[in-house]
Amino acid sequence: MNRLRIMLSAAFILVFAAGGTAGLMLGGARPKSRGPDHFLARELSLTEEQRVQMREIWREALHELHRKHRERREQLRAARDEAIYGIFTPDQQERYRLVQGDYHRGLEELARERNAAVETAVKRTKAILTPQQVEVYERMRPKHPSGKHPGSNPPDEF
Repeated sequence: MNRLRIMLSAAFILVFAAGGTAGLMLGGARPKSRGPDHFLARELSLTEEQRVQMREIWREALHELHRKHRERREQLRAARDEAIYGIFTPDQQERYRLVQGDYHRGLEELARERNAAVETAVKRTKAILTPQQVEVYERMRPKHPSGKHPGSNPPDEF
């Protein structure tokens, strides 16, 4: 029995060490990427001014793309729901309304949980920062199109 334990322990240690060695050899200890702008800056040898301009170009493009995508998704969802609703009998329509109500209440609860988690993390972050760092942090935090920081209130679409 003791001999079996010793052999199993040795096998475990050997497998663990081999995995760690393989991970290091295959690049597991590489530094983390700094995002696509870092990659482009390095590959294109961008100046700092170009990096700032590139970041702004893509920030604006992605913001607009997300806005349009969200609007279009809502239009498609509404058209789909209307089409489905039209095929139902009156009894099925009522049951569908109840299911949809449950679904939307679930989404609202999910949004409240997410917002609470974000606000908790923001408060904890601010607690470790100096007053000057808090000012910079507040300017850096992304804002929702409503002008509020994400996590401050559930989005209107919920």
